[in-house]
Amino acid sequence: ATFPPGYGHAKLWLEEHSSEFGVLPFPPELNVIEHIWDAKQRAVEHRNLTPRNTTELWTALQEVWCSLPTDYFRKLMEPKPRHISAVSGTSVYFLHSTAVVSTVGA
Repeated sequence: ATFPPGYGHAKLWLEEHSSEFGVLPFPPELNVIEHIWDAKQRAVEHRNLTPRNTTELWTALQEVWCSLPTDYFRKLMEPKPRHISAVSGTSVYFLHSTAVVSTVGA
């Protein structure tokens, strides 16, 4: 991992403890960001005005982002604890925006 200047202690800690972390298999359907990017791309493509440069594209993406309803995100996130539990064999709970993984009963 690359850290900005002043984060040497974080890098050192990560290097010392990296063996304590495992990588869960992560199927693409669990990647919420990909679903959001797809929705944004479709929305930009269906706009009346096609962006002609990067500034217009950035503006269009911001407008689309702000127009996505909260329910869209909720519907993407609700099944995730069940999906992650099925993939990892652990129990996953979301507290606010934080995922908590429990290996109890795994």
